[in-house]
Amino acid sequence: MPELVNIPIGSNCYKSRSGNVSIQQLINLYAEPNPQGSSTPFTLYPTPGLKRWIQLGSGPIRGMHQMGGYLWVVSGETLYRVLNNGTYVEVTGAIAGNDPVRMIDNGTHLGISTPVSFYYANIDGVFSNTTVPNICGLTYQDGYGILAEGDSEKFWITGLDDMTTIDGLDFSSADVFADNLKGCISDHRELWLFGENTVEIWSDTGNADFPFGRNQSGFIEHGCLSGNTVAKINNHVFWLGDDYAVYTNNGYQPQEISTPAIEKIIRESSFAKDAYAFTYRDEGHAFYVLSLKETTLCYDMITGLWHERLSSGSRWIVQTIENAFETNYCGTRNNGWVYELDLNTYLEDTEYISRQCVFPAITSYSQGARMVSVHEMIINIETGTANLSGNGSTPTAQLQWSDDYGSTWSNQISRSIGLRGERNAIVNFSRLGAFVDRTFKLTIFEPIKLAILGAYARLESRG
Repeated sequence: MPELVNIPIGSNCYKSRSGNVSIQQLINLYAEPNPQGSSTPFTLYPTPGLKRWIQLGSGPIRGMHQMGGYLWVVSGETLYRVLNNGTYVEVTGAIAGNDPVRMIDNGTHLGISTPVSFYYANIDGVFSNTTVPNICGLTYQDGYGILAEGDSEKFWITGLDDMTTIDGLDFSSADVFADNLKGCISDHRELWLFGENTVEIWSDTGNADFPFGRNQSGFIEHGCLSGNTVAKINNHVFWLGDDYAVYTNNGYQPQEISTPAIEKIIRESSFAKDAYAFTYRDEGHAFYVLSLKETTLCYDMITGLWHERLSSGSRWIVQTIENAFETNYCGTRNNGWVYELDLNTYLEDTEYISRQCVFPAITSYSQGARMVSVHEMIINIETGTANLSGNGSTPTAQLQWSDDYGSTWSNQISRSIGLRGERNAIVNFSRLGAFVDRTFKLTIFEPIKLAILGAYARLESRG
C-alpha cells in the first residue's frame, strides 16, 4: 500500500563534485528555521525584490553612503546628495570612471576612492587628491581616512579629521611577509590589512610620527584573493581567501564558512579574482553577498547556510547596498535607479524573478525497497496569495525530476498554486513514475508572496 512520507526540501546550496552525493541548490530562496515543534525544520522564503525609489542619471550606481542626514550616491560620474523624501542635489565636480567606488566619512568630509583616484567631497563640491596610486582599499578609523595601495605593501592616511590632505610621508608598510596589499577594513578600532597571503592587524598607538602600529598578536596566515570582497557585519569581518575559501574571523583566528561545494563554484569562476561583496541585514538575517561573474553566492550568518541569487540567469544585478532612513537602498550596474530592497516586492524592477529549489536526493533503499513508485507528491506552499488580476493572478509551480543525479531532467509538470483567497488549495503532482535514486526540482516564476513549507510523497515499494 502507498505510504505518505515526508520528503526533505533543500535548505542549502551544495552541488558537490559528485552528483551522487548532492546537487542541492537554492536560487532566489533562502531558508529560515521554524519554531520548535513545527512539522518541518525550516521554511523557504523568497529573496527581496527591487522597488523603484529615485532615478539619478543613467548610472550605473557605483556606491552609496549615509552622512550628515543625507544619502550620498555616485551614479555614473556624478555625486548626488539625497534627502529621505527623495529630493536630491547634484554635487559639483566629477568622479571619473565607471567602476564601483568605496566611500567613507569623518562627519565633515566624504571620502571616495576609485582604483586610480581618491576624492573628498562635501556640500560645496567634489575635489580630487591623487597622492595615492592604485587604490585597492579604503576605510576609516579614529579620524583618519586609510587607503591601501595595490601592488605594494604601503597604506596611507589622510590628515586627522581632514580628508582634504594626504601628506607624502604619511604612509607605512604591512611588511611582516613580502606580499602586496589587496584591501583593508577597520573593525573594533583595529585596522585589518589584507595581503595576498597574510592579514596584519594594526592599532592606533597615538604615536606622533605615525599613529598606527602593528599589533604583535594580530597576524593571520590566510591572504585575500580580492580586496573588493572584504566586508563586515555583526561584529565579524568576511573575505574571500587566497585559497578560494570564504572566511570570517573568530578573534584573530580565520574561520572557514564556505563548504567544498561553494569553493568549487568559486574556483570554477572565470573571474574569481574580480569578485566583490557587501553585507546587509534584513528581517533578522545578516547576509554576506559575494558576486562572481556567473552567479552571486549569499551566506546567511544567522543560519550558516548558503543560497544563490540570479538575475535573468546571471549574477544578481545589485552591486551596492546602504541602509539609510531605516531602509535598505541598493543600486545596480544596469541603470541609474536607486531601489528599495523590499521583501513585499516580487519583481526586480519590471523583471520576473525565477525561484528554484533542488531537493536532496532520495533513494529507494531508504524506503527499504529496490525500487519505489511515486503515486503522488504534495508541495506544501502558502496558497491563496495570487494577485487579483494580471500577472500572478493564476500562479503555477513547476516540478521536474532527475534519476541520474542531474545529468538529465524530466519535462516540467505545472500545477496551480491557487487563486486569490484559495488558502486551502493543494499543490499536487501525481503519477510520477518509479525510481531507484531521484532528485526533485521545484521552480516558481510568479510575482506573488511565497513560502515553501515542505513536501510529502505517497510512495509504494516495488520489491
